[in-house]
Amino acid sequence: MTPGGLSYATLRTTLRPPRVAVVFDGGPDWHYWVRLALRACSRVWGGRGFILVPHQDGQVAPEMLRAVRTYDPDYVVALERTYGTTEAVRRGSVRIRFDETRELDGDERTKFIAEHHDEPIDDPADERGRRAVVEACATYRRRSTTGRAAGDREWMEGVTSCTADGKFEHLTSASALAVSAYDEVIEGFPYPRESCLASPADWGGTLGVAVAAACGVVDFPQVGVDPVLSSDDFKSVTSWLVDNGLPSDRSRAGFAKPVQQMVWHPGAALNHDLARLPAVFDFTTKGTVPIARDFDYPGQSLVCVGDSAVDFALAFAHRRMYGQGLWLPPDWLWKDGVLDTSSRVFLLLRSSVYWPARNGREIRVTSSKLSATELDELCDRLRDPTMYRDRDGQAERLAERIKSESASWPKKAVLYFAIAGDFGRDFAAPVNADVNGDVEMVTPLPPPLVTDGMLADLATGLDRNGAARLRWQVDVEFDPSETPHGRGLDGSSLLASGSSPFGERVRSGRDGATFESERLGLLIAGMPPGARLTRPRLRMPGLATWANLMANQHGNTMAFSAAGRQVEVVRELWGDRAALATDFSGPIAAVLRRFRPAKTSQRLELTETTGVAMRTGAGDELFEPYLTFDGIIAAAGDSLPIERLRHDIDGFLRRGILRRGLALGCARCSTLAFFAIDEVSQVNRCPRCLSPNDLDQARWRKPLNEPAWYYDLHAAARGLVAQNGDVPLMLSHYLRSAARNYADVAELELLNEAGKAIAELDLLAHADGQVITAEAKRPADLGKNSADAMVKRARLAEQLQADQILLATAAPEWPPGVVAALAKELREHPWERVVPHGRLVAGLRTPKITDLAVDAQTGTTSPWPQ
Repeated sequence: MTPGGLSYATLRTTLRPPRVAVVFDGGPDWHYWVRLALRACSRVWGGRGFILVPHQDGQVAPEMLRAVRTYDPDYVVALERTYGTTEAVRRGSVRIRFDETRELDGDERTKFIAEHHDEPIDDPADERGRRAVVEACATYRRRSTTGRAAGDREWMEGVTSCTADGKFEHLTSASALAVSAYDEVIEGFPYPRESCLASPADWGGTLGVAVAAACGVVDFPQVGVDPVLSSDDFKSVTSWLVDNGLPSDRSRAGFAKPVQQMVWHPGAALNHDLARLPAVFDFTTKGTVPIARDFDYPGQSLVCVGDSAVDFALAFAHRRMYGQGLWLPPDWLWKDGVLDTSSRVFLLLRSSVYWPARNGREIRVTSSKLSATELDELCDRLRDPTMYRDRDGQAERLAERIKSESASWPKKAVLYFAIAGDFGRDFAAPVNADVNGDVEMVTPLPPPLVTDGMLADLATGLDRNGAARLRWQVDVEFDPSETPHGRGLDGSSLLASGSSPFGERVRSGRDGATFESERLGLLIAGMPPGARLTRPRLRMPGLATWANLMANQHGNTMAFSAAGRQVEVVRELWGDRAALATDFSGPIAAVLRRFRPAKTSQRLELTETTGVAMRTGAGDELFEPYLTFDGIIAAAGDSLPIERLRHDIDGFLRRGILRRGLALGCARCSTLAFFAIDEVSQVNRCPRCLSPNDLDQARWRKPLNEPAWYYDLHAAARGLVAQNGDVPLMLSHYLRSAARNYADVAELELLNEAGKAIAELDLLAHADGQVITAEAKRPADLGKNSADAMVKRARLAEQLQADQILLATAAPEWPPGVVAALAKELREHPWERVVPHGRLVAGLRTPKITDLAVDAQTGTTSPWPQ
């Protein structure tokens, strides 16, 4: 694709069910609320792929927010409380006011709750928790277009809650998949229509939660405690749960299986095979297949130990997103405060982590409840080899791969469901592309029609209310594209110019632009299927435009600084940023840096054969070098053979990066000036006093025979090297060399509404999905006040939802004071979203570049993971 005109881009579309994050109360009664949430997920198409997010008084754990950000939900909904469910959990907790002076009690209160059993109760904490999750990702929402300043306008959303009965706005009921496309779902219609595995309604406590998470819920849950099972049944169920959380190809069908109580029947049932029964969750993914992008072998498994909503939700999310996530209540492993290494659960867990760890998979064990001592003891026991052959070697490998750490939530290999046969379809689309990296479609997308035989008829039908019977999501990826995905960007920013933000619901998703299949507005029976579907014209903003759009959402602006505009001029000379960064980081960089000005001509260390110094400006404050080709050879040293050097210099001359010319003095004012080859004539006018001068030997002086050629670097490139602008370019080259997909821009500044600069950014990079805000300095110095500099770094990272704050220098290392200031800001800044990682790069001009991660809590450094 060529910037600056009409071209073609490759677009890839994927049709899929929705992704939903269900927020629930993670307080003392979380066992019941999570079972209600799981019942809601069990009744919606795509529900097997939903995740659950607990909150406590509106607060969501940072680790959970990181998981949700990677999961990338289309909708974030709060589980609805009702009079009935709230009263069932905490009898007497609902205060019902009769009038201004009296509350209902006794029989009146009982009667009121019975009559209003299914009516919702608003809890502000639920909405606070939901909003915290929404702010960490990019759901379907848009800014109001009226009232208030741009940065203070309200976000508008269409889907914000769900019920335990699975009533989600804009989502498809799983029961609709069990009937003909031309039939209505009858009230009381049995769902599912066949026997399946489901958590019994009266199974509460930790076992009830674990079973519900593994297979789903059909009947409305009752408040209860752990079921009383025989010893054999308990061992069988817990073994089956471990197998579900950490699945492998090693069959344990002999002792890891569900029990009879977990079988749900829609009516009278005959014999059945427990090992072959589907789970109720299986009915929520009809017509779909699980897929993943950027396969990451051997991957990571997560084991969360602890009877808390966060421990459960992290393991549940990891299982949904990577296929490997196990939640274990401590009392399944500890007896009377002692780790029971002879229990069936421990032995099965040990076996389940041994084989994948032996084959390279990383096993992370974490807990919000266990002490560090208990967690270390568990990991030590799991690292004990199960085989006697080469025990020392096995123990060493297991110690490397079984870690007591939190999950990392990589964006590679995330599993999700797509409609069978309708994913990963590529086609070429005409687009307009400009020099800033902005790409905009010329024509609308084709209708996102479902072709899968099982869902196609349902997708074309309307229900009795005139709404589509099947609603799906469409992901669109642009190749190439510089746009960072997600991060709360208003979806209307992805609509091409002239599009109405009210006609389609579009958001910035994990893999590109995402939109709802159903077109907003009136749908009429008899309309062609394509006319009822959303067909937006999309755009993918370049990195600089994206940064400005993100800043606009906070009432600010982000634009190129004066130095940034200079860099853009230089970029146009080189053709693209990759070539520019490569040259300023390679052998030819020594030649380019040799054109740096100095305060005195002596500092330039020029001889008659290598070059000449000329004064700059009216104040004669600096001297600029103009090199001969011998001077260029001397600057390059032994890094380039002369043939390659001549080739590169000729290329620079053709592109206007260098100019060849003569150094001529003025007979009247003695000013020495450079005249480019295109400007030289027999009579040349002095640029200072405007006197005409004949081109004779007195003007060039030496050598006597003919004048020597001198070389001048383009003024913008001279300014770049004079202001250490080559350091961000060296960092750009280093980051690009380690990334598969990379884009960056240099020298941006954040401006407030009054147009005053409040922070500057040396480099903004987008590397393999990671947004990096970087400060690049030649000396390892951030000025007189490192703390103030870090406040600005944090503000930029907050506005752009950056994944990394990177400090880079050409010096060998960063001083301890700067490292401590970065760690302190990462630790103490009141982050609204996800805390970025601290990163230090040093030695950019040396053969050995150091790349370190900063621990925000301790201030210590370690090698940056590659």
